Amino acid sequence: MSVKSKEFVLSVTSKELDIGGLCDMFVLSVTSKELDIGGLCDMFVLSVKSKELDIGGLCDMFVLSVKSKELDIGGLCDMFVLSVKSKELDIGGLCDMFVLSVTSKELDIGGLCDMFVLSITSKELDMGGLCHMFVLSVKSKELDIGGVCDMFVLSVTSKELDIGGLCDMFVLSVTSKELDIGGLCDMFVLSVKSKELDIGGLCDMFVLSVTSKELDIGGLCDMFVLSVTSKELDIGGLCDMFVLSVKSKELDIGGLCDMFVLSVKSKELDGWWFV
Repeated sequence: MSVKSKEFVLSVTSKELDIGGLCDMFVLSVTSKELDIGGLCDMFVLSVKSKELDIGGLCDMFVLSVKSKELDIGGLCDMFVLSVKSKELDIGGLCDMFVLSVTSKELDIGGLCDMFVLSITSKELDMGGLCHMFVLSVKSKELDIGGVCDMFVLSVTSKELDIGGLCDMFVLSVTSKELDIGGLCDMFVLSVKSKELDIGGLCDMFVLSVTSKELDIGGLCDMFVLSVTSKELDIGGLCDMFVLSVKSKELDIGGLCDMFVLSVKSKELDGWWFV
């Protein structure tokens, strides 16, 4: 699975974001919204109330769906979707796409090369397609994200993250966790509780979904799946990374080279994938 451009997914409430870079994809979305998204390389988002916007640039597509939000957005060929609550955003760059998402949402998402971020509670997801990235959620988080062509997915609660690197893809779905992640072309998925992780390597794919666990993982082109509590997994394929960690959620996931991060408890999964 390749990471193209810097892709940041930030799905939070009461969060301070300072995001800058080149070729970043940021999207920030809604509350109680119904979405039907399909197509090729399309990004769809929706709506807002009582918002102050200062938007400038060339060939920019801006969708701002929020409440009580201050936005200063500039750039070239940037697509911004900002849907949040009580959030301060300073977003600049070139060809950046930002996404930050929701609560109690019904989504039916299909297409090719689409990046969807779904951050919710009590959600039904039916996801299929090619090269899609799905993630979900957080609250009260401090993020300092820098780098080139990095893809960050941060789905956590009360977490401090310092993430830097080149072409790194990080998925962090945890509670009360301290993470120090660095490397080149590394893909990390961390879905845990009260966990200490020191992860380094090159082209490694790590999936860590655990409770009260100490992990020291290093290697080259290794794929690790370390899993959970009361979870049923049927995983097959090559170069596929699946992380499923949520609460009372029903998932039916299929596709090619898709990366799914779904974080909960007491989950039934029926997943089939191939490259």
